[in-house]
Amino acid sequence: MALFGAGCGSSASEDEELVGKSDDGDGTQSDLSIGAGMSAPDIRATSTAGFTVERPTQLGRTVFAASRLWMSRQDPTYAMPRNCANNVSIVLCSALRAESLLPMTAKLPYEAESVFSLVESVRKAPGSHVVDMPLLADDGKFVAAYEREFPGGIPVGTVVAGCPRTFPRCNGEGGSQHVALIGHTDENGVVWVYHNNWLRPENLGGKRPANLAPYMVSEANLRSGHPRQWMPTPWVRLTRDAGGHVIKAERMLKEIDDMDPAQYYMKLAVIPELQKQLTP
Repeated sequence: MALFGAGCGSSASEDEELVGKSDDGDGTQSDLSIGAGMSAPDIRATSTAGFTVERPTQLGRTVFAASRLWMSRQDPTYAMPRNCANNVSIVLCSALRAESLLPMTAKLPYEAESVFSLVESVRKAPGSHVVDMPLLADDGKFVAAYEREFPGGIPVGTVVAGCPRTFPRCNGEGGSQHVALIGHTDENGVVWVYHNNWLRPENLGGKRPANLAPYMVSEANLRSGHPRQWMPTPWVRLTRDAGGHVIKAERMLKEIDDMDPAQYYMKLAVIPELQKQLTP
């Protein structure tokens, strides 16, 4: 189990102070830096060959390319606590600009420092599709909601927010919450999410187990004083029947508890620009 407040919040040593408080930012608008490192030519030049994504659209593929590019271009300013929403905003808005869906001089529509503000900015945008998912449990409700709301799969580029059981609105109360973007699906049916990962040895008793090491903040980041890292981690494994319908969903990484749909309520938010491309 990850330490309480580890998601968008402060370092583990400060987690105790965060109980009952928002730990994913102050909810104010920020002036995000999405400069040369995430320019349209850079995003277009980023290869996504070899990856499979669900319900791909032009914008969805560009969001995915931007997610991949940000892995190597992440500004160290954002590889820090309280920046999970900022990182998602940077990737989304960079992709929108790369697709000429957001003028360079326009206000960034999904720029927010808090998970709640980010999700609400999508929810309030006309034409968006936001779903409050039930917990992944043996009752089958998660699978039923998945099939009902996202037939054919969750579109690549969808926002995923993890909200505590005690405060499922993701309103910043009750401690840790986190946010990510839907990325690729591998050959085993595992859906991967891209986010400002916080899992470090200090969350695991000072250890870096071999089975978890690929999903932890790198030693290089930690040595440089940056305890977060934009990267993909496995989210859920989906089993489908012969007709392509999801019949089973399995949690993949309980250690990143605020991205584990068996421990946290998941909000899935499709921005209207992406939803429009999904509509025939």
